[in-house]
Amino acid sequence: ETDFQITEGGPDDEWEDTRTPFYEQEKNIDPERFEIDRMIRSSWSTESFGVRIPAGESWLLSEDEKLCDEIMKEGMTPLNEEGPPYRWVAPMTWYPGVVMPRTEASYLNALKRLTSLEIRAKKERQIEWLNEYMDSMLDKGYIRQVLERDGTVPNEKANYVPIFYVLNKNKTVLKPRLVYDFASKVKGVSINDCLMTPKDLMPPLRRRLIDFRLHKYAVCGDIEQMFHRVRVSPEDAARQRILWRWGNPNNPVEVFELQVLAFGPTCAPTLAMYAKNNNARVNNASPRALKAIERDYVDNSMESYATLDEAIETTKEIIAIDAAGSFKLRDIVANHKEILRHLPVDHISDKMEKEFKDEQQSEQILGTTWNIAED
Repeated sequence: ETDFQITEGGPDDEWEDTRTPFYEQEKNIDPERFEIDRMIRSSWSTESFGVRIPAGESWLLSEDEKLCDEIMKEGMTPLNEEGPPYRWVAPMTWYPGVVMPRTEASYLNALKRLTSLEIRAKKERQIEWLNEYMDSMLDKGYIRQVLERDGTVPNEKANYVPIFYVLNKNKTVLKPRLVYDFASKVKGVSINDCLMTPKDLMPPLRRRLIDFRLHKYAVCGDIEQMFHRVRVSPEDAARQRILWRWGNPNNPVEVFELQVLAFGPTCAPTLAMYAKNNNARVNNASPRALKAIERDYVDNSMESYATLDEAIETTKEIIAIDAAGSFKLRDIVANHKEILRHLPVDHISDKMEKEFKDEQQSEQILGTTWNIAED
């Protein structure tokens, strides 16, 4: 197999090769396998909440992708100050000379959507949770309140992002998830229209699943709030302002700025992955740990190892390297108890004790079912 996923060959002059060529085998593979890969990659690259922008699938870099590479290499900088949980500042990949929607128009659009959110949240009794979520975002430094005479960024350069929430009805407890609608158009232009889409850093899903089954010892986990661990510049923060009035339409409107990457911008998945991978290189990760980190499927870490020692030592190193960039690998599951005994307790999934006792207990890994006790 090559990067093109096609090989070319044929018989020589002395013998006839009756084997089915690789490219013919690829043609006969069930197309649903490729469709699953495409759908999962698409959901991460744009989020499937109505903020989707199609991305090209060519292996060649477009001019936009080349420019995005330059922006990320030059603009991805470490944050030297101590404080909230972020260590990297990522540059948003704006088109050169971009003209944003007018501030007043974007404010009115965001205010209209806030009113709709309040009506729905009151009806579905979600106001209290949403207020707690906003308090949490403030406490963690992910957002900051913008006062009337802030002066950090001229008001004419500010932009307001509409927000709404979704409910996962497959969950026992209906816990809302706040969504930032960067695809909302004002005067025919959205923020995502003004952003270039960087190249896709996600490895092919099929290859990751195959690699995961390659060796005897397997370890999985996910990075907690990965996007929010990466900060943006003050200028970019001003372009992702949100409105809130704590569920009461009679309260004055308060303005907040997202200080970090969020779901919604078309460039966010690549920026978050670039920051995480760059953090591993800067912190001198070993070749084995660096390979595992760079093969993460966005915030999903899944790796297999030939030996128990390799699994233990590499996983411990990945946890330490990620932590150096304020990324926390959590909810770790493994198919051998000895691996977990050597890891920090607060990084291990609460379900692991039950997994080894219940032979029927399984874990969902990127849409596939993994029986940890037997496999």
